[in-house]
Parts: sequence; structure tokens; C-alpha cells
Amino acid sequence: MIDYQINEIEHNLILEKLFGKISHEFKTPLNTIMAIIDLIKNTEKNITEGISKNLEMIFSLSNHIVYLVSDIIQYVNLKGIKDINVISSELNLKKII
Repeated sequence: MIDYQINEIEHNLILEKLFGKISHEFKTPLNTIMAIIDLIKNTEKNITEGISKNLEMIFSLSNHIVYLVSDIIQYVNLKGIKDINVISSELNLKKII
């Protein structure tokens, strides 16, 4: 019984650290990328239409990932870390296809 409680506490601490790292490791660099793209678009005068479209696509996709990460973190905060279970299993794609 004691071993199970220790493992559950350790499990919850690992999940808390994981979601904290997700927030920092994804959102911070993506926000930086988005800021640099915005700076380039607003300061560079000789940007071709193709480059401008590519920059906009990068900005849009980065923004989408930031929102996804924010949604995951918000869900975890609302739900409580205890309600999330990490399940590791093997996946056989040949059986699925």
C-alpha cells in the first residue's frame, strides 16, 4: 500500500514537470519565431510575395501549435493532474491498416 502511494505521488510530480516543460519548451520558442516573422514583415521592404506567403504560413502554424499547447495546459489545470493517466502500449499499424 505504501509503495503504491509513493508511486502515485511520483507519477503526479512527473506529469506536473512534463506539462510545465511542454509550456516552456514549445510556447517560448514559437512565440519568438512569431515575433521575428512579424519583425521581418514589418521592417523588410524587398520581400517577395512568395516569401511573404511562406512567412505567413510559418506564423499561422506556429500560432496554431501555441494554442494547442495552451489548450492542453488549460485542460490539465481545470481537470487536475490526478485525473490524467499516461498509458504506454504497443501499436501494430499492420493490424490497423
